[in-house]
Amino acid sequence: MASSVTTQLTISSANATSDSLSIVVNKTLGTKEPTIGIARISVAATKIALVDTTAADVTYIYAKNTDNTNTAVFSDGAGNATIDLGPGEFAFIPVKATKGLQAEASSSAVVLEYALFTKS
Repeated sequence: MASSVTTQLTISSANATSDSLSIVVNKTLGTKEPTIGIARISVAATKIALVDTTAADVTYIYAKNTDNTNTAVFSDGAGNATIDLGPGEFAFIPVKATKGLQAEASSSAVVLEYALFTKS
């Protein structure tokens, strides 16, 4: 049985640019096992793997930093920091096969809400 995830990104603003901004993008993504539905994990200042470097396919990850104060830092499998998620921020990231994704807190522990989907 084929499975899919439908994504939607909406960006709008009346004053961020010289013109009114309105972007809406939709995409249905084919997925397969393994997947992890909505889950939460406490992340401290020590890196933890969210997507393993042995993943043979692209892995889509939804991540939200639920902390009110601290930042979650994401790195590739080699430890190169590439993404900061501030308090309350979220992202939907397609992680390249075999590259991995790690998370750590910038200072005090944060709770990440996340879900993983393997691209079919």
